[in-house]
Amino acid sequence: RLFGQDISKIFKQKYYGNLTIVPRFTTMQTFGLKSLSNPTIKDMEGYLKYGQIAAWPYLNAIRDMIRLEKALDDCLMRLEARVRALNPDVDWLNPDDVE
Repeated sequence: RLFGQDISKIFKQKYYGNLTIVPRFTTMQTFGLKSLSNPTIKDMEGYLKYGQIAAWPYLNAIRDMIRLEKALDDCLMRLEARVRALNPDVDWLNPDDVE
């Protein structure tokens, strides 16, 4: 408990994903103490700066992931259009109605 508040849930959160970008933290930020006060403009500028610096090494991976996501979306749209063309009377978004 900190200032009468249970903050344990903050530290128990699960972070996951295909790509996790972690900027450099100060000691106060690492232990979550800085989050208990309103950030100053200088704090926010630092967060943006270090976040950008942390992202630069991953730009190629991010680009490739976006390309893959777009390709999958395009394929899904084409597949849905083909399925609708085969049977336009069926609501494919509501599969319970399919006989």
